[in-house]
Amino acid sequence: MKRLLSVLMVLFLYAPVSQAQNFMTYEGEKVNEIDANGKKVGIWKLFNPGAEALVIGKVYDNTRLDGAAYFYRGKLFAKQYNDSVFDIAEKGELVRVQIHHLEEYLDRFLAVHQKKDTFQLSDYERYFKRANGEPFDPKLARFFENLALSMPLFYDNLEHFLSDFIRFSPEMRKGGRIEVQFVIQPDGKVMYPKVLKTANEKLIDQTIKMVSKMPRWQPALLYGRFIPFTFTMPINFAEINVHNY
Repeated sequence: MKRLLSVLMVLFLYAPVSQAQNFMTYEGEKVNEIDANGKKVGIWKLFNPGAEALVIGKVYDNTRLDGAAYFYRGKLFAKQYNDSVFDIAEKGELVRVQIHHLEEYLDRFLAVHQKKDTFQLSDYERYFKRANGEPFDPKLARFFENLALSMPLFYDNLEHFLSDFIRFSPEMRKGGRIEVQFVIQPDGKVMYPKVLKTANEKLIDQTIKMVSKMPRWQPALLYGRFIPFTFTMPINFAEINVHNY
């Protein structure tokens, strides 16, 4: 990819995933191991609850999944062979499909998610081609596109994390609203936190400190590649149920 891929979101996601030192536990299953050097190892699973999707593959070169398999509602929907070649389910059978003009397509994909561009069905006919060169079903191509982006997931319950931090901050306990932005790196680490908006400047330093202490997230994955992902997250401290242990 020629440009840094990051997708701007105004809502945050969290899932029933708990933190561990070298792996995550998702609904009781240990997944997504990293080694002592912070590199991804073995088979990884990327969960996308919103799309009812799952991507599974072996980590290659710490940057991508080798032979990624895409599942929808528990059934195999597509298999990936390289950056642009896939087998995609059509009428119960897997059909060989290639994404043409890949860099142009990925640039436009980014622009669409930044609301700077839109895709028409005819655009998918230009990019997604069968092995014989004929256009692939544009509706299926658009559907697969929704599965191809796995967004970051927080390891644990996000409100619990916020509560554990807020209870030691008298200023945060008073309430207030703030909008903070940060980047989930391809290794899942939280980087570059900054406050975009708040009416209470006393919350800024504490919020930056809080975000900087977030544990590793499940990173974003786009067409088998781990990518940086930018979040813009609104927080209303008055709505956080603070637990006192």
